[in-house]
Amino acid sequence: MAMATFLASPVLGNLSDRFGRRRVLLLSLAGLAADYALLTIVDTLPWLFLARALSGIFGGSYAAALLAAANMIYGAFIFPETLAPDKRRGFDWRRANPLGAVRTMRALPGMSGAAAVLLLWQIASLVYPMTWSFYCIAQLGWTPGMIGASLAAVGVAIALGQSFVVGPMVARFGERDAATIGIAVAVAVFVGYAFVTTTWGAFLLIVPIMFQAPVQPSLSAILSRRADAGAQGEVQGISAMAMGLGQIVAPLLLTGTMAWFTGANAPVHFPGAAFLVAALFGLFAIAMLRRLPRATRTSDADAADQMPPSVTA
Repeated sequence: MAMATFLASPVLGNLSDRFGRRRVLLLSLAGLAADYALLTIVDTLPWLFLARALSGIFGGSYAAALLAAANMIYGAFIFPETLAPDKRRGFDWRRANPLGAVRTMRALPGMSGAAAVLLLWQIASLVYPMTWSFYCIAQLGWTPGMIGASLAAVGVAIALGQSFVVGPMVARFGERDAATIGIAVAVAVFVGYAFVTTTWGAFLLIVPIMFQAPVQPSLSAILSRRADAGAQGEVQGISAMAMGLGQIVAPLLLTGTMAWFTGANAPVHFPGAAFLVAALFGLFAIAMLRRLPRATRTSDADAADQMPPSVTA
């Protein structure tokens, strides 16, 4: 799934710059609906890999297929196109691949740095979905029911953050500072989870997770401001490619670390070790984020001038 996202994101991003956002969005929703429908009937490993590849390509089961299909219908009949025809550009395979995306990042000032921050944050934040259930059992001795309750609490915290924290925080501090604060809070929470040993302490640490909500949208906005309106699909492809790369790297670093420190040959039993790794990547992300120059959206002409010949040709 992660590899499919890494490879397909530049293609979908460039297609959206050529044909418009709405058509590619409908294609992605149709692909997701097919993927989720396929997941409801697969009974062999090859078909499972195919379904996960489709999810990576188009996303980025059961009831999710219906939701994706409903979104597709909404997009087909109600959702308007957001990219005017005069802002569209030709599709070029030299740009619609990971190597082309790297050339684009190098051509636009600050784009590579912003994508690197997003990659580092992606690796750090994946510590939750990749280790949480195993961590809760090994560190806290929780039952499946307690793990489910904690996930529900996390969902509430995220919803509160998206509803009440993102807008005011970005308006008050700006995108870069809001992302910095969010990552700094995340680092503190990561360190807390590395060492917490009580149920009440673990649930208390869920509360500040709501202040991480501005990180992802702020980093996406920082990336967006470094390209013109006609290349926003390509920018989103670069963003998704960075996140896909993070999904490839994170299991090796995070689950690998946890497996080592909970195995029979571990030098010390430390289920929270992966959270310290995540905290380290969060600190790296903050350091790189603070070095990024502030940017406003690049004009169409300036963006074309900054592209190397191999990209603009």
